[in-house]
Amino acid sequence: MVKREFQEVSRGEGNLLKIGGFGSIIGFNSQERSQKMAKSKDVITQIRKATRRKFSAEDKIRIVLEGLRGQQSISEICRREGIAASIYYK
Repeated sequence: MVKREFQEVSRGEGNLLKIGGFGSIIGFNSQERSQKMAKSKDVITQIRKATRRKFSAEDKIRIVLEGLRGQQSISEICRREGIAASIYYK
C-alpha cells in the first residue's frame, strides 16, 4: 500500500491549497470554494444590475399604445424594441 502525503500550502488571506505527494494540486478547501462562489455571484449580480435596460414611463406608454393601435402585431413591436412578448403583457 502506498502512503500518500498531503501538504497544505497557504495562498494568502487564509486560502489553503492541498498538494499531493508528487506536487499535483488536489483542490481548495470547501470554505475557500464557497467564499469564491459567493464573491463571483455578487460580481455577476452587480454586472446584471448595471447593464439592465431601464425604460422610461414615456417609452412604456408608447410601446403599449402601439400595441393597442393594432397596426403591427405585438411580436413585431417587441422584436423591434428588444423585449420579450411576455414582458409586454405584464
